[in-house]
Amino acid sequence: TASTLNNLADVSENEEESRYMLEESLAIRRQSGAQRGITIALSSPIQAATDQENWSVAHSYQQEQIQISEQLGDQNGIANSLRIAGLIDYGQGQYEAAQAAFAKSYELCQTTNYRSMPMIV
Repeated sequence: TASTLNNLADVSENEEESRYMLEESLAIRRQSGAQRGITIALSSPIQAATDQENWSVAHSYQQEQIQISEQLGDQNGIANSLRIAGLIDYGQGQYEAAQAAFAKSYELCQTTNYRSMPMIV
């Protein structure tokens, strides 16, 4: 299952193998058609790309994540994706863009009373 592949990727010491498992997990989620599940599943490859400082890949996945969240009208998902965008911008030294993304994420969290976001650093 997709969750099992994510777990295996988390414990793998081989980056290439881990990336393959995350891609396979995401493919399974995409095949299911469950859009909310896809947005959640995108967090793992975003995290992996961020860890490897592969900003273009992280950004691409984050853009897909926010687009789906916007289509679903999922304000919490949008807030989380904006926070991730801020982390990506910050990692690239784009501090003003990061601050703007964090501020917008925080604003959405305040309006939706969303208090718990998965940590992606």
